[in-house]
Amino acid sequence: MTPDLQVSAPPATVLARLTAQPVHPLLAGLDQISTIRRNDRGITLRARRRGEEWSVVIKLYLDTAGLDRARRLHDLHRFAWQRCNGQTAFRVPEPLGLVPGLPGYAMRHVRGRAAADTVKWTLFGRQRIREELLVRAAGWLRAFHAGAETARVAPKLHLNRLIERQAVRGGIDAAFATAFERLREGAGRLGRFEFPMAVGHGDFNLHNLIIDGDVTWSMDFGGAGARRPVTFDIACCLFYLEFRDGWTGGDRAGSPGGFNRRAVEIFAQSYPDLEWDSAETAWLLLHHQLSMLGRPTFQRRWGHMRRMAANCQQAAETLAERLAAHA
Repeated sequence: MTPDLQVSAPPATVLARLTAQPVHPLLAGLDQISTIRRNDRGITLRARRRGEEWSVVIKLYLDTAGLDRARRLHDLHRFAWQRCNGQTAFRVPEPLGLVPGLPGYAMRHVRGRAAADTVKWTLFGRQRIREELLVRAAGWLRAFHAGAETARVAPKLHLNRLIERQAVRGGIDAAFATAFERLREGAGRLGRFEFPMAVGHGDFNLHNLIIDGDVTWSMDFGGAGARRPVTFDIACCLFYLEFRDGWTGGDRAGSPGGFNRRAVEIFAQSYPDLEWDSAETAWLLLHHQLSMLGRPTFQRRWGHMRRMAANCQQAAETLAERLAAHA
């Protein structure tokens, strides 16, 4: 990390370095910057030339590995942009390159409104609008996962990594002990299995979708990684629907992952090739949900955790049913 750049980096500091050696014509001549969002990992800024519309979004990663993170995520963002560049309805903002002298990268600003905010500020027909946005989210993700290839999944390896991460964070919460036991049973019974794998978005949810007319944009590849089961991004979106967007009701009996059945059906329509009733899919969705619940950000929200524990219990029962049928 650049020594004199703090989390509360003044826009003037960022602006001076940004315009010193612009790597893209759009970064030349910027003279206004404002903060969009700030958290413990970094800040998101937007910039423009005075008197013009916002044209650039800048993401700075202010931790000890900020520069390496920025390079990796810029490359993944460019990969996603190249993959979706030919699409008309599902797109990714154009990456504009690394920011000289700063641990971050820039992308072209896109108009529109965050999908999650569209639901939040809608007073009437909220359920219908949520479903419509989820259909668009599922369509974008399916386009991003195009070309997924079947590869071998080793559930014991995935489980051991999850348990190791939980040990570092203080161990497995008692509320999720049954769910972990079902994961362990499933890993033993299923053995290695074939499953569709693709480069993952890593943080796919309605908060990272921008709606502009008929175009759906996605960004913020902060958790992007190499090939993962396609269910990882699906589970991430479903998890956020429960945890942050208030989609807490609905039928869950027998639903893989214990998620809202209607929400799962929407993704199933975009992924008809997945075996949604298989033990393998149920195992992966439960594993993904427990992985996200283990993150410190979510562990601090105890009310939500209790509700999600009930969902995990439902998912564990569903997995047990699948395992019994699989035996």
